[in-house]
Amino acid sequence: KKFLRDTYKCAFLDVPEFLKTCGEGAFHTAEWTTAALARQGDAPNEDFPQQAVEVFESAADQLMRVRQLAFYARKHVPVLVIAGSPEQAKAVVDDLRGEAQKSAVMEERDVVRDLSFTQWERNKMDYKDNLIQATQRIGLQPEDPWRITVTDASGGRGTDYKIYDDAANRLGGLLLIVMKIPLSSREWT
Repeated sequence: KKFLRDTYKCAFLDVPEFLKTCGEGAFHTAEWTTAALARQGDAPNEDFPQQAVEVFESAADQLMRVRQLAFYARKHVPVLVIAGSPEQAKAVVDDLRGEAQKSAVMEERDVVRDLSFTQWERNKMDYKDNLIQATQRIGLQPEDPWRITVTDASGGRGTDYKIYDDAANRLGGLLLIVMKIPLSSREWT
């Protein structure tokens, strides 16, 4: 470090592991509050997230909440859903695309992007395109909604999702919906 600091004028940062940032009041929850949404001209309703963690009685109840939250939040920020497995990711993609089709929300494959390991195995170029599009609005206007991206652990760990939108960043940036807490702490660090 001394050589790099002296020779190249490098600075070093101590970056804590993810779970360490969640303790002692440092947990970051997007500002989905009445005040934050009021700045956007929106008011909270039954779709409004009430807490950072929600637990459900059944997989069907969880999927219904993911669908509700994802379609609500995409009006404000990009959404990333991390499913517990490639099979669950496929089920979520199918469900969300079905909802997009029912709602006549543009092209459902463009609204809901598949970023699962299965998609990567099937077509690496589509996977790469989906990653690039994951944090983009559907259109070019600031009021256009965001995409919903669904992945599994392969797209949840070590993948950089870049957002270059000030309005979305003011509201907390990418909304992350995690459907399963992994047993291994390695998945979180």
